[in-house]
Formats: sequence, C-alpha cells, structure tokens
Amino acid sequence: MRFLAISLVLVLASCGSDSSGSSDSTVTPDTAAKEDSTSTVPSKTIGERCTAADECLGGLCVLNQYAPFRFCSRDCGDALPGQLCPKELGQNEWTGLCVAYPDDFLGTPSTFCTPLCSQFNDCTVVDPEWESCEGASWQETPLYPSITETVCMAKSAHSKPPLDPDTCEGWQQLFDPEDTRLADCQSYCEFLVACNHVPESAVPPCCPYWCADNAIGPLAEDTAFWQEIYCYANAYSKFASSTMECSNPADNCGTNPPTP
Repeated sequence: MRFLAISLVLVLASCGSDSSGSSDSTVTPDTAAKEDSTSTVPSKTIGERCTAADECLGGLCVLNQYAPFRFCSRDCGDALPGQLCPKELGQNEWTGLCVAYPDDFLGTPSTFCTPLCSQFNDCTVVDPEWESCEGASWQETPLYPSITETVCMAKSAHSKPPLDPDTCEGWQQLFDPEDTRLADCQSYCEFLVACNHVPESAVPPCCPYWCADNAIGPLAEDTAFWQEIYCYANAYSKFASSTMECSNPADNCGTNPPTP
C-alpha cells in the first residue's frame, strides 16, 4: 500500500508538470518565425517603387512631381543640395543626390535624395518607369550645372500634379473639367464591370484615369484607341440598366474592349 501511494503521488506530480509545461509552451520556434515574417523589414533603396515608408532603407516613400509613382528616398541629412546624400543603412556606395526644388514644385518633400545613376540601364533595372539618367533639372532647367553626378528622372511627371498611383484620387484635375470625354471614360469603366469583361475586383480605381490619359492626355497619340473607347461608352450609356446594355456595345463595337 505504501509503495502504491508513493507511485500514485509521483504519477500525479508528473502529470501536473507536463500540464504546466504544456501551458507555458505557447510560443514555438515555428510560431516565432511566423510572427517575425509578418513584420516589414526595410530593404528598398532610393528610387525603388514603394507603398509605405517602412519598406525603404531611408525611411521615406515620397509622392511628388519627381516621378509618376511613389518611390523610396531619404532626407539629405548633412548634405546640401547638389551634394551626395549619406549612405543608406547597409550600403557600401552612395545611392542618392540631394536636390531642392523651387516653390512651384508640387508634393512633399521638396528637398530629398534622388537616385544616382551612371547610365540609363541603372534606372530601368530599379523601375521601368524611370525615363532618363541625366543631371537633375526642373522644367528643363538644370539645377546644378556645375556637378557631374546624374540621377534617374521621369520628366513627364514635372508637368502634372502628383497623383497617387493606387487610388488616382483627384485625377480629373489633370484635364480640362469641361471636356465631356472624361464622363465617357467613367462610363467605359462602368461598362467593363457591368458586362463582365473584367471582374469588379480587377478594375483599379485608376481605370478612368487610364482611359483619359491614353485617349486624351498630353502624350496621347492613338486616336483609334479613343474611337474604340467612345464607341463602347456611347453604346453602353444609351442602354444602361436595360437588357441591351451589354449586347448593344458588342453588336456595334466588338467583343474585345481594351482593358487597363
């Protein structure tokens, strides 16, 4: 009996220990790895496309007239405009040139680090929307003509207000507000969804801007594109909310409308 009692005590103690240990082991190596994987580790250098500052080594994700998209940058630190920016964390080479833009430059910041380059390919490997590798300038006027450093630029953005590429909020301000074709672009994007040419989730908020920029924007050259857009938009709007809202555009314009 004494032996059985001692054995029973030992078994109960062992069970209690396992239960306690089990309740304390709430974080396993796999769980910790998963938790760590959810945090953003800055890895992008100056000039790379971004959506938030915590993606960038320099801590800035800027949207201004320097480029038609958000890109990583950093503040100039001790560097003056026209001088090399401090090296980014973990970088062995200088990656940016400090520039300061005049009061008519739209967006923030107006003083920041721009991506250095020695040839155009240095820019396109970072992002294909960079348009040139040349001396920093504003409205075709060189900012620092006495220096030799060149930077990636997208000068077509200099003539447009900065536009968030994810939402395109306020895109209408880039065009003549009296231009009736803006409403046609809006109707065209509604047509794409209503007639199941693309699922609603696949039509970006920028669809109307995509339409207007390609059809009537300052760089638009393809008049055939606009004629096709107008055909679908007009045929759809005439019969919107009727049984013919999709069949009429298909009969008159075809079954393969352009999509963003």
